[in-house]
Amino acid sequence: MLTMNNCELDRWEKKRHNGTSRLKINWGRGRLNKYESFSCFSAKFCRLNSLTPHKFRKFWQKSIEIFDGYHQQERLNHIARVLDEPLSVVRTVFGEVGTGWGCFCIDEKSLDRYSEISYCPECIANGFHGNFHESCWLRKCPIHYIDLICEPIPYSSSAKADKHLERLISLLDLKCPGWELSDGNTMTNDGIKKLPFFHLFLRWQNTAQKTVTEWSDRCLGAFGFHCLAGKYESKYHYLNELMERINWIAPIPEELSELFTVTSMKTEPEIKYFCNKIGKELNALLFTHSFGELIYFYKEMLITKEEYHIFHKTAEAEFLYLNAWHPDKKCNCAWGINKRGGLLKLLPGEFKYYGNYQCPYEFAANELYSIWLDLFGLLKSPSGGGLGINDINMLSAAGQAISSIINKEDENWKRTFQFKWSNQINYLFDAILDKIVSAHIDELRYWISSIESGTQPNIRERFPPNSYLVQSQNLDLQLISWQTRIKTA
Repeated sequence: MLTMNNCELDRWEKKRHNGTSRLKINWGRGRLNKYESFSCFSAKFCRLNSLTPHKFRKFWQKSIEIFDGYHQQERLNHIARVLDEPLSVVRTVFGEVGTGWGCFCIDEKSLDRYSEISYCPECIANGFHGNFHESCWLRKCPIHYIDLICEPIPYSSSAKADKHLERLISLLDLKCPGWELSDGNTMTNDGIKKLPFFHLFLRWQNTAQKTVTEWSDRCLGAFGFHCLAGKYESKYHYLNELMERINWIAPIPEELSELFTVTSMKTEPEIKYFCNKIGKELNALLFTHSFGELIYFYKEMLITKEEYHIFHKTAEAEFLYLNAWHPDKKCNCAWGINKRGGLLKLLPGEFKYYGNYQCPYEFAANELYSIWLDLFGLLKSPSGGGLGINDINMLSAAGQAISSIINKEDENWKRTFQFKWSNQINYLFDAILDKIVSAHIDELRYWISSIESGTQPNIRERFPPNSYLVQSQNLDLQLISWQTRIKTA
């Protein structure tokens, strides 16, 4: 028996289906080309239905884009039904066509997608514009193997997407009169097989999408200074970093190397192996706790136990290096920074400690110390003998499930903690934290070098994750780490 909520949902679904099936649009089956860009489809739809780009955008948002990100297949089925086009063709046009897959995607916010239009002159002359022409990682057309033309879109009060579409329509009108009446036979399966480079490109792209997606599904966590186990949360800002990692997982054929914007060198990562026994134990922990919780409590417990591990030594070495390389007496930095992010431009030799301002080197050293080193002893009781009465409060319900308090009646009445997992898990977490500390150090070094090159200190890039914990088919764990940009520059 349906509940009221289910009945209402069912009626809404039926109404939506009936409403869209009665849409009166001018579109004949077979007009949609495989792999054509959404912009090219939009241009054809506008011309056939006498719509402006603005009216088309409103129509599409109201009638088509009515599914959330979790219902992509329903969305594709809906489009195929509205256009009366084969689902196999619809999927190549309206499916996910972003740059990258799974853990390895370019951050769309870092792209000004409609600020320029990119196209192949020969494809445009045939009335075709592919979704791969809009990809920021290609510089040549994979069909004709010639350089793409990129034209800036002039600024206008109209929406960028509308201006972008208007420019594509004008290009098609100029280069291929009557393009809107052409059928979708440009990209048939037989025709694609006659284009060797394009056929090879599509095979690599399909294989890479499958391989990288499967690899990402086996990824238990992605790690960097700004990313702890959120493997899909942090995106890439630079194509060279993205491509070197995709190329390692799904190698690009040598014949296609000149297609890409960047030199897609395959960089070998560092790989640390952990046995399947650790993998099974970790998966059992991840069943009840997130990776972020596990790492956080491990780090906090080390503080309370006053244990000094490898990642602390890595942070301390960099802290001592910064202080030795840039002592206060020799500081001649032009900027002062306070903890709240305030900036002060200074003349050479000018006093910079007014209002707790620090030079970039001192700021970086203090940041390292406060995050990784200054925590030792801060949670002790007022008597200085280990944790006080608040130590139990520090352990949330999640923390109590993975560790226990051991009381020792010594002269300081010191309490210590014991993890409810094996020492092998400790070794794994130490390796992960050491990679996170190293990423933090590299980001600070890059920030300092950019300041010395003339960049203001308030502009600081957030590095994407560079370490991934991946589970193999036999449950072995691999901690795969690439060098950060500071080391590859």
